[in-house]
Amino acid sequence: MAGRKQHYIPQSLLKGFEASRSGKKSQVVVYKQGTVPFVTSTEGIAAQRDFYSTPSAEETDTLDDLITNFESERFNPILSALRSKRNEEVEREQAATAVVHLTFRTAHLRGAFAKFVQGFITHFDFVLQDLEAVRDFFGIDSPLSDSNLAQKITREFDSLPFAAFSTKDKVLLDKLVRFRVREKFDELILDAKPLFRNYLLGMEQSIPTAIEKSHMEALERALVPESRVAALMKLRWQVISLLESRHFVLPDCLAIAGMNNSVEGMQPYTMSSDDEVALIAMPISSTQVLIGSRDDVQIDPLLLNLEFAKCSLEFFVSSRKDHHTDRIAKEIGVKIAAMIASQVKDEMPLSILGNELESQNPQERLANGFQVHIRLPPNTIREAEIKAALRDLITKQCGACEAERLDSIVVSSNVQSAVSELRGRRLTPKESQEVALGSVEFMGRGDTARICLLVQSEIAALLLLPKHKPEHQMGRVSRILCKRGLG
Repeated sequence: MAGRKQHYIPQSLLKGFEASRSGKKSQVVVYKQGTVPFVTSTEGIAAQRDFYSTPSAEETDTLDDLITNFESERFNPILSALRSKRNEEVEREQAATAVVHLTFRTAHLRGAFAKFVQGFITHFDFVLQDLEAVRDFFGIDSPLSDSNLAQKITREFDSLPFAAFSTKDKVLLDKLVRFRVREKFDELILDAKPLFRNYLLGMEQSIPTAIEKSHMEALERALVPESRVAALMKLRWQVISLLESRHFVLPDCLAIAGMNNSVEGMQPYTMSSDDEVALIAMPISSTQVLIGSRDDVQIDPLLLNLEFAKCSLEFFVSSRKDHHTDRIAKEIGVKIAAMIASQVKDEMPLSILGNELESQNPQERLANGFQVHIRLPPNTIREAEIKAALRDLITKQCGACEAERLDSIVVSSNVQSAVSELRGRRLTPKESQEVALGSVEFMGRGDTARICLLVQSEIAALLLLPKHKPEHQMGRVSRILCKRGLG
């Protein structure tokens, strides 16, 4: 019977990234988000008490027993066969089986789903705090026939016996219902808000257990889903080896995938559609990576390591500690955060930022010829003057390089919530304190990184105070804060 400390990344795989030995134990360097790198044995990393199952009083095998047996009977021989290859093609079914099994059983899968759901809960919690965002979400004030409100009214009407009504009568009734809803909506939402908040709190508390249970049930049905193996067998598989002077890191998602032959822009394999995958990469040792591709592909180890770090959720494992590995560790969690932010943006309206980020207003052309989005909350007093003051600051502060990377300036009445929206998670108390007056946030990473400057509404309003009068020192402080944000 397997023990209660259960590895969601097999030790046989982890040992391929050995940094040192302590007696008979292999040790690896662990780069974990928010901490300094540390060395630990493979016994102590990528494991959790009762991750797959608790001990059973019956004689039947538990899920952890089934996984342990699968490792010894099928996975470990496949891993040994793959590691014996050097820059040559490998058997497709073996490669596909290894990738599917490893990625399907990881804690990364559970954690990523939990973060996605948490992102939606956090976002909707913000929506409830902003009546304008709620009205926008339901389309209360929208004249469009496909708004949420219009569709709901149509569905209700369709379920009623309206045969005796003419088309003209139905249109009139529809207008009357919409008017009544618009009139009473704010009052109804305020009354219902406590119920919504309690419901969200209940969801937040129950989601981790629900995801864990669903993951276990899926693994019990199949440790290696055949449909995924069949899809990956369409790719050509090879093991690419490095010289000892270079190395691969092992991300906690284990394998990453892309929709073309480019290493840039890859994402965790489990977050990808098998039909669209054109490239898969999974390190099998510190000097070997398993590559599945539709066409010939050139692999840049440094760039691939960067993508491994970005796709990691909490940590990656390394065989060494060096400058390059230290640098890419700062990117841990970036890809999941970006995917959550993108998904929330696609599925739900931004709440606290509201029209500030989603505004379709044209770009503001600056005196130096560059353009930048400047967004203020709706109904901002002296909006044109504040925009003019911000444009003046950008023109004087930014050169060509800075202006080119500046995506937008967003003035918000609640910068902490705005930053939380962009990062796709709740801020810690320390972070909330740090961004209270404003923040600079990255929109994307690497060569495509763009910058969003967030400014507290009160700070932006102070820009309109005279510059040189002693009694208006707050205006000077406001300009200093904005200039620092602009670099």
